[in-house]
Amino acid sequence: MNRFLSSLLVLCMAMTFLPASAAAASVSPFGDVQSTDWYYDEVQYVYENGLMSGTSATTFAPQTTTSRAMLATILYRASGSPAVSTSAGFTDVAANAYYTNAVNWAAANGIVSGYGNGRFGTNDPITREQIAAILWRYAGSP
Repeated sequence: MNRFLSSLLVLCMAMTFLPASAAAASVSPFGDVQSTDWYYDEVQYVYENGLMSGTSATTFAPQTTTSRAMLATILYRASGSPAVSTSAGFTDVAANAYYTNAVNWAAANGIVSGYGNGRFGTNDPITREQIAAILWRYAGSP
């Protein structure tokens, strides 16, 4: 659990603050993640463990800002992608998006909440404060 949460935190921070890296010799499957990048091991870990799949078959996009829906999806996958039978009722969570089950599961389990007025903020950049609060709730302790 500690390795997972540490790797997740590093990746969220990297995806939020890193500039685009130059494409050079790459290691499969992502052409934009080089073996010399400081976050290489973490990317390999989350990919190999099915927590993140990248933005395409060949792109991880480490410079992309992590959204609230992305983090919910990572935690949902880390929990084995359990069946979801309820909707949180967020008006901005599309019915068939990649994150739909994840957001509904996370809300049902008290891991995430919305902004009010039925909004979750699926594509909003996740803040450090939100990352800390969500990971705390997910882990069940500080």
